[in-house]
Amino acid sequence: MTPVLLTRPVPQAQEFAAQIAERFGAAAHCILSPVLDVVILQPKIAFSEFSGLVFTSQNGVAAYRANDGPAGLVAYCVGDKTTRAAQEAGLEAYSAGGDVTSLNALLAKAAPKGPLLHPSGVHVAGQVDGNVTRVAFYDQRPIDLNNEALAALSTTGPLLVPIFTPRTADLLQKALPDDIQATLHAIGLSQAVAEAIDPVAFRHISVCKSPTAAAMLDRLAEFFPV
Repeated sequence: MTPVLLTRPVPQAQEFAAQIAERFGAAAHCILSPVLDVVILQPKIAFSEFSGLVFTSQNGVAAYRANDGPAGLVAYCVGDKTTRAAQEAGLEAYSAGGDVTSLNALLAKAAPKGPLLHPSGVHVAGQVDGNVTRVAFYDQRPIDLNNEALAALSTTGPLLVPIFTPRTADLLQKALPDDIQATLHAIGLSQAVAEAIDPVAFRHISVCKSPTAAAMLDRLAEFFPV
């Protein structure tokens, strides 16, 4: 059984753990130890000033809904999961199907008229182009690794670590203990994530072929022989 350390916020970690279990069964043991907690903020926003929305995460959609953001607006979304979350919020959502680069391409092609609101986190990776106003709707506050994660890190053997954002990479590296015995294999969702991973702490670093959960599962599959 190969351990997989999941450091995303609890809802996303649980969802990905279920996908790992479905694909790899008992061969994988998921350890859930989020290194950040999503805290909803309450910015003062006049939603009527914006003709549409931009979302770069599911957390942004959730925070928008928590702030009673109106339904019915057009929303340009970074990926398919964020798009589905926006659709569930009653928005006319379109997926860029990838990362911020593909999102900027979608915005350039759509050429939306009027200003767009980008409900984001306090910490962001990548720049959204165009007439876009970014407002922090949530924060991602650090959490210490739990005892199960620390035990896995102090155990000799491989430990797989899927990493989905540069922010997660940064917080995880700050939370790592000094006496790591495990051989850490980090998998970055994108090249930007991989570049945020410290090669000193992680012996092996690989990158997904595309910035999707499916591609992350495919990369993990390399560690689980058929």
